[in-house]
Formats: sequence, structure tokens, C-alpha cells
Amino acid sequence: MVDVYFIDLRKKTEEDYLERFCRFLDEKKFLTNIDKKKPTAVKFHPGEAGNIYFVKPQFIRPVYERIGGRAFLTDTTTLYPGPRSLASTYHLLVKEHGFGFAPFIIADGLRGESYEKIEGCEIAKVITVVDQLVVISHFKGHMVTGFGGAIKNLGMGCSAKAGKLKMHSYAKPKIKDDKCQRCNVCVEYCPEGAISEGDPPRIDYNLCIGCCGCLSICPNRAIGIEWNAEDKHTIEKIVTYAQAVLKDKLCLYINFLVDITRNCDCFHTIEPPVGTDIGILAADDPVALDKASYDLTREVISKAQPQTDPLYQIEKAVEVGLGTDQYRLVTV
Repeated sequence: MVDVYFIDLRKKTEEDYLERFCRFLDEKKFLTNIDKKKPTAVKFHPGEAGNIYFVKPQFIRPVYERIGGRAFLTDTTTLYPGPRSLASTYHLLVKEHGFGFAPFIIADGLRGESYEKIEGCEIAKVITVVDQLVVISHFKGHMVTGFGGAIKNLGMGCSAKAGKLKMHSYAKPKIKDDKCQRCNVCVEYCPEGAISEGDPPRIDYNLCIGCCGCLSICPNRAIGIEWNAEDKHTIEKIVTYAQAVLKDKLCLYINFLVDITRNCDCFHTIEPPVGTDIGILAADDPVALDKASYDLTREVISKAQPQTDPLYQIEKAVEVGLGTDQYRLVTV
């Protein structure tokens, strides 16, 4: 049974969100086990260009400041094109989104080519050389996994491009003929030229890398993912990569259940949140944390991503020993 700390933001108090979060960090001494003499990677998602729903810098900063000067912020490059696909332009985006208060290191090199293989998984080089991780995740919906939280932030978020390609290659987009307006935005966007003009446009799955960027740019939501056995393979890979990331590491986790959106933070389009702000959860077990987060958002997630099985990633994570789904919710 793992303690999952819960800051319930649905309760009215005289303190604002940030004050309550900082008080939790100090009073519960959540970061005490971090050795300040060692480098610590604070793994987070600074948001895609054009997306405003991500964990805001004012919440990342107090974590960084309490760890000390040897801490740094980090993330990895993306498969799909955009500022996050290249380290140099990624740095500019990080500053634009307000994270210039701390060192930011791209964990997998200039183009995502820098990694070490751990148990067959291509883990970003910087992640492999640190002994301590603090994983901060925006909990939200996801078209393949049902939701994205700590497990996905570890498995997908800490892998190099080669690892992401392996995981994404199982999930293929599908064009919905009844919704497609034949605007060909997806044809122009696809980085691999896998989509060609047609009635509707056609996807060549021999060329598709499964980055799913076309889902985010379609103005009519005419491209989706059909949850099937192949998507189970994607989830299994994510769990396997998460396990490789955590090998011989001290890791702490924080999930933000605020601005809960239908899709992940990688989408550069802005959609309204699908649920009200619930709270901030923290634990030293990613599985217990994600299970608690899902239990608090079950109705919202099931409506946002009805085609998925959100509990499958929890089940697989427990099966491989990544953590436990047994937890005690401790309201603070």
C-alpha cells in the first residue's frame, strides 16, 4: 500500500494553488530523499507551440529551487516536425513558455540521436547518466493509452527518437470518411509523405511512422486512432521503456490534475478542458500515482477517450513490477 498525497483543489481555501503546493513540498518534505550533491533531472513537458495546457512554470520552479543548483529541467525531442523536434529550436520554445529560470537540457541530443540501450530500450543519454529523477506530469486524456501520466512521461518521454519510433509504430491513424472535408491539410503536413490526396486522402502504412501529428492538425477531427490489439502493443512498449528508465534510479512523481484535456500536450491546437480542476497528487510510485489519478478522473477520461482501455497500462505496469496499484489517498 503506497501513500499518494493529494492536494484537493476542489476545496475552497484562503491559499491559492501555488501556496498550497509549496506548503505541501515543505511540510511533507516530499523532496527530502533527493541528494542535493548529485545532479537531478526534473522531467516535464513544457508544452507544444500553440498549446496552453501544460504544467505552468510557477509550479515547476519551486520544485527546482528546493532541489538545489545541481538540478536541471529536461525533456526529449519529438518524432513529428516542429520546434520540439530539434534541440536548438526547442530551447527557444522553453523560454517562450516561461521556463528560462533553470538550466534546460535536451536529454537525447540535437536531433534525438543520443541514447544508451538499457535492456533493449533506447533511453535518452542524459536520463541514463543521472541517479535521480523528479517526474512532473500533466494528467490528461490520450487517444491510445486512455490517459497520459507518470508512466507515459517515463516510457515515452524519456526515450530517444528510435524508442519513440518503436512505440508509435504500433499505433496507426485512420481517416474517417464521413468527417473528412478533403482539405488536404494532413497531406501537406505529413513529415514522411505517407498521406496522399484522394477521396478521402490515403495513408500509406508502409511509410507512416505512427507519430500521429496528423491528428493534431486536422481541423475537422477526421483522423483518429482505433483502439485495438496493436495499441496494446504500444502500451506494453511504453511500460517496458518506463521500467528501463527507472533501473537503479531514485525517482519521485507529481501529477497535476488541472486543465484536463482530451488529448496530450503534444497537440499544437487548443481545445477546452474536458473536466474541472481536481488537484495535485504526489508519490514515490508511478503506478499508484497514475491509478489514483485515474480513479479521480475516471468519468472524464472515459467520456474523452471511450475507444480506449485506460486501465491496461496500469495492469501491465503491475505485471512487470513497475509499481503497485494499491494505494492510500492522503489528503494534505
